[in-house]
Amino acid sequence: MSLNGINIVFTGKMERTRPDMENFARSLDANVQNGVKSTTDWLVAGQRTGKTKISKAKKLGVRILSEDDFYAEVRNREDAAVRAPLLDREELESKCANLRWLSDLPADKSFGF
Repeated sequence: MSLNGINIVFTGKMERTRPDMENFARSLDANVQNGVKSTTDWLVAGQRTGKTKISKAKKLGVRILSEDDFYAEVRNREDAAVRAPLLDREELESKCANLRWLSDLPADKSFGF
């Protein structure tokens, strides 16, 4: 399960400390931001969140989540990852066959990047 590519801001008083929340999000590959910006995807707002942050988030179209909403979103993504179809051996070998040419390249081959 991953929150890769999601920019999150945590604000307000929450059941867990802000550093705990930020570390948890980072452990799921989220990018934790210090303030609401045009690149912010989610504002996780606890109690006593400042009106300025909420207002800015709304103005920028940032999704505003409670702490419980955040955990629910994590669970939903985890459930979706578990339900993802697994490839059987034949399908996997077929998909990997297209990559076998990579092993035939000389080790010193440069692609210019």
